[in-house]
Amino acid sequence: SEFIKSVNFTKTSDKTISHFSNTWLRNSLIFLKNAQAKFIYKLNLKYKTIVFVGASPILEEELDTIKKFRDSFYLFSSDTALGFLQSEGLSPDLILSVDSGRGTFYHFHSYRGDTPILSWPGGNYQIQKLCGSIYYYCSSYPLDQLIAAYLNIPILPNPSMNVAGLAKSLCVQFEASKLIYAGVSFASYKGKSHCRGTGYEKFRLPGLDRYHSLYSYSLNSYRKEKSDKDKLAYSEILKNETNLKTYLFSDFQSQFVKEKYEKMEFLTHTLKDTGSIIRILDNTDILNGVCKELQIEPHKFKEKLHKIGLSPK
Repeated sequence: SEFIKSVNFTKTSDKTISHFSNTWLRNSLIFLKNAQAKFIYKLNLKYKTIVFVGASPILEEELDTIKKFRDSFYLFSSDTALGFLQSEGLSPDLILSVDSGRGTFYHFHSYRGDTPILSWPGGNYQIQKLCGSIYYYCSSYPLDQLIAAYLNIPILPNPSMNVAGLAKSLCVQFEASKLIYAGVSFASYKGKSHCRGTGYEKFRLPGLDRYHSLYSYSLNSYRKEKSDKDKLAYSEILKNETNLKTYLFSDFQSQFVKEKYEKMEFLTHTLKDTGSIIRILDNTDILNGVCKELQIEPHKFKEKLHKIGLSPK
């Protein structure tokens, strides 16, 4: 499209690619070693309305309407927005978490264990230790594709590579009718990059004193104007699909109708024997194919398996 042609992409450094590739692979291997995990293959979203909540500061102004019509939709929360929602007495139906970095765990500082979490094998491995119900989905990551084939479950694509995009992928896959984005802007608002109560605040609180306020630790992730990368992500999540209409909360809030949704149900397959996935890699063709996608030499991949105690028999 003309929009995509107009975007000026900056090349991602090899160091950044290497860092995230190593993190995803490390987390995925830790997952395979430790987890007996539940992978979703069905959610009862058909013909339903979903409100996804991001952590933009605009969320604070949208909160009253969300509370008023809370029973009229399923509420999906980004992990970043969880602290704010719970401080306001709201429990989402599902928390979405995709970031693999260690700092992601700070967003769960107020987690009470009563809300399901959806992540992926390469996501933050610390959340596996939380006491609540944790479910997984299969992304297009090569090791996820092996799990999806083994369990015969769908792969959820996420072109925008963020939790808002994951919410859309879930809605498309499981046939929701409307997806409404609250607290999603990819830009700062009134001098703030995020709403209150995020893990970013939790991380910075120990360093605050009368000389260093929270405002002195302003984040650089979102600015007043969207970056080209964020413009593309914004366009992707708001694009209507064949059976799914997407809206910004500000454009839809006058259209809510009072109704009552039943509890959301999860249909899952359990990956009990994670060693089965490793044994699949005994096949040289499969191993070489996976390593090609991971951009790693087969012998180095085997070294990583051996180091973590997952060497194929």
